[in-house]
Amino acid sequence: MESRGVIIDEVGIQVLPVFDPRKPSEDYWFGRLANRIHVSTRAPVVRRALLFQEGSRVHSREVYESERILRALPFIKEAHIQLEPAGPDRAKALVTVRDSWTLQVDAGYQQVGGQRSSNFGIQDQNFLGTGKTVGAALAKNPERTDTQFTYRDPQLLGSHWALDGDYSMTTDGYGRRLWVRRPFFALRTPWSASLEGETRRFNLALYDQGGAILETPCGKDSLRLASAWAVRLEEDRVWRAGAALAMDDARYGTWSAQAPLGGFPAPLLEDRRQRGPALTLEYQRDAFQSFQDIQGMDTSEDYNLAWGGSLEVGAFTRRLGSNRPGPYAKLRAARGWAARPGSLTLFKGKLDVRGGGAESGRLAVESSLSTYQQVSSTYGWAGYLGVRAAHRPYPEDLVYVGGAEGLRGYPSYLHPGDRSWVGSMEHRFFTEQRWWGIFRLGYMVFLDAGSVHRVDGHGWSPVYPDVGIGLRLGDLKSSLAKVVNITVSTPLRRQPGRSAWQLGVENAVRF
Repeated sequence: MESRGVIIDEVGIQVLPVFDPRKPSEDYWFGRLANRIHVSTRAPVVRRALLFQEGSRVHSREVYESERILRALPFIKEAHIQLEPAGPDRAKALVTVRDSWTLQVDAGYQQVGGQRSSNFGIQDQNFLGTGKTVGAALAKNPERTDTQFTYRDPQLLGSHWALDGDYSMTTDGYGRRLWVRRPFFALRTPWSASLEGETRRFNLALYDQGGAILETPCGKDSLRLASAWAVRLEEDRVWRAGAALAMDDARYGTWSAQAPLGGFPAPLLEDRRQRGPALTLEYQRDAFQSFQDIQGMDTSEDYNLAWGGSLEVGAFTRRLGSNRPGPYAKLRAARGWAARPGSLTLFKGKLDVRGGGAESGRLAVESSLSTYQQVSSTYGWAGYLGVRAAHRPYPEDLVYVGGAEGLRGYPSYLHPGDRSWVGSMEHRFFTEQRWWGIFRLGYMVFLDAGSVHRVDGHGWSPVYPDVGIGLRLGDLKSSLAKVVNITVSTPLRRQPGRSAWQLGVENAVRF
């Protein structure tokens, strides 16, 4: 159709319910009740996400990219676009989407290394079918109790502008965030613009052996104004250039000891004001492919099998109020590989450099490599390796390993450091058991290990390995998560006073 110059004469929108009544496993009382009370996505919300309309010429890349844009929306579980002939040089585009269940009563509990975290919240990511998110949540963890209110609108006033806002009240402060932006929502989008602001007040804690040893009041404020343009556009790739003006301030109180320091040197606290202009450059190539059973189950997932990344180079200047002037640079890169069917490897990396001489210079590096190998329809394995390093990090940027960083048998924040590595390997078993059309049952056996280079002069810590088993519940209907993991793990390096078994229930997919 593209080669013949066919015109799209009509665009039809079909929004399917959450539960499919054509499937016996989903045609039961709960599924029928859920479909009745669910407010379907409105057709204009779907239409505004498309890269074509009535009167457009057929362009295959725009059709596939529109499918990916729809699948990336949290309230859409499936999306397919079919072109049907409607005449010698005319076609009809039938856009079919299946809603996900977006009204969430989210309750979670996690115990890692003897530390307990819990959360409860209610959120709708498709409020009244408009695609907007409205939510409130209460979360408790070893650091603080947080009450948060959220509002997000990806199609502000029916446009491609987006509005994100959060307000949180915590036991040690508060947080406010507001983003207004027009992103590069497609490969051929000609320009973008954004205004992002955030304010946080909290108690900054430093940890050792899973407990806080130092604490200080901290305030952080940031503001960023940016815009960029597509300067070179080819069939499947684009170069974008732009400019930005950034502000990043941090203020500290004084350290107060929460536990014996044990020889740990208290980091120097220095307030900073960093403000200055920057130039940006971004490269993106469209080499997306769709996969299944990678991070989720029974859901198409899109990954880019080409290099992409961004570069930002700027300078903080005294003229704009910086108390620590100097150049800075930020580099981001990502790449995917698929050597054979059922195989996928993903790389992500970032580098942050801040100049200003021997006293003010900073360097931070972070990279990860994830691989997924689907051996059969019922078995596959996944591996992950993450590396972090920081030169002269700010107190809030110290590196840790532990439960929060992926070592599921240990407490979070084992030791403060400036370098770390964490690796995991999971054997994943898939079954054809689908409970009530809501969950698909799977199992896993895993091994984690990691180490950190400590900043107290003791060099690299021992390697902390753990092993465990768990259930993987593929979330087939809701927008909350891809997989819910219920794990039991044990540390292979035992610590006095720590439980030999750790229970984890989490809906966040790390890899």
